[in-house]
Amino acid sequence: MLTIEDLAKYPFLNKATSYIAQFGLTLDDFSSGEFNKIIDRALMKLKYAIEGKILRIDSSELDIEILSHALALALAYGMKNAWIVRRFANIEQKKCYELMKAEESKKLIEIAKDGFGWNLELADINGYDFSMPLNQFLQIAPKFQSQSWKLVNFMVSNGKVYIKKEKIARLLSEAVKIKILKKMEEEEVKRMKIPEELAIKLKDIKKLIRSRREIMEEREVPKEGAIPPCISAIMKDVKEGKPVSHMARFTVTAFLLNIGMSVEEIFNFFKNIADFDENKALYQIRHIAGMIGSKTKYIPPKCEVLKSSGLCINQDKYCEKVKHPLQYYKIRRKGL
Repeated sequence: MLTIEDLAKYPFLNKATSYIAQFGLTLDDFSSGEFNKIIDRALMKLKYAIEGKILRIDSSELDIEILSHALALALAYGMKNAWIVRRFANIEQKKCYELMKAEESKKLIEIAKDGFGWNLELADINGYDFSMPLNQFLQIAPKFQSQSWKLVNFMVSNGKVYIKKEKIARLLSEAVKIKILKKMEEEEVKRMKIPEELAIKLKDIKKLIRSRREIMEEREVPKEGAIPPCISAIMKDVKEGKPVSHMARFTVTAFLLNIGMSVEEIFNFFKNIADFDENKALYQIRHIAGMIGSKTKYIPPKCEVLKSSGLCINQDKYCEKVKHPLQYYKIRRKGL
C-alpha cells in the first residue's frame, strides 16, 4: 500500500531508506552543480525547521522531496549542533502528526509496521480504532507526561492496548522524533563531515540558527538568576522540545505572566513544544492571563502543590525559605 508519495510524506520509513539507497549518493556527490535543486530544497527544509514552520510536501517532484529530506537531516547532523537536530525532529513530529491524522486506517497500519515494526490491528471493540501490543505501546506512551496517556486510562485486554486513531498518530509521530534524535548518537553520524563545497552553502543557515537562538534566549529568561529551579527545569524541557505536562505548562505560563512577560512572548516561547497547537496555546495563555473566560489572572501553584505533582525539583537553599515560586523570585531578584 505504500506509494512513492507516502515515502515523500514519511521519509522515516524503511522503504524510503531503501528507495534513497538505490541512487547510491554520498555527501561528496552533492558538491557538484547537478544536484542544486535538491540542495536548495534541503536548505529550505532546514530554514523552516529553525523558524518552527512546517514545509508542505512538494508532490510535483517526489524524488527531489525524498532526497532533500535525507540531505537536510545529514546536514543537520553534520553541523554538530544538537539544537538544529532537535528543531528538525520537532517539526518532523508535527508534520507527521498532521498528515497521519488524515490517513486511512489501513495505511497507518502499514506505516507503523514498516517504520517501527509495530503490529497495529483494526479494533474489534466499539469505540476504538486500533489495538496494538502492550509492549509496543509502552515504548513511547510513558514519555508523555499528560495524565491522559497513563495506562489506566486505556482499555487493555489479552496483552493489547485499544486506542483511537488520533492517539496512534501521536504515538507514531513521537516515534519519528525519537528516531531522529537517537541517530544523532550513532558513531557513524558523529564522525560525519560536511564537504567544504556544501559547508559554504550552510553559511546563511548558521547565521539564522544564531539569530533565532538569540531571540529565543532573550524572551525566555527576564531575570535568569531569580527563576526558581522548578520553573527553570520546565523551561529547559520546553526549550529542548521535550513533552511537558498540562500542569507544568500552566505553572510556567502563570509564573511568566506574573513576572511581566507578555502573552506574545510566552506564546513564542512555547512554539518549540512538539505538540504545539497555535489556537489552543493562545487561548490557554490568554485565559491564564485573565483576558478571556473568568477574567481572573491566575498565579502559579504553591510549592506544596508542585511537590505533590512531582514538579518540585533541584531545590536550593532559597527554596527552604519560601512557600511559593513568586516569593522565591522576589527574594532572589533583590540580590541580583
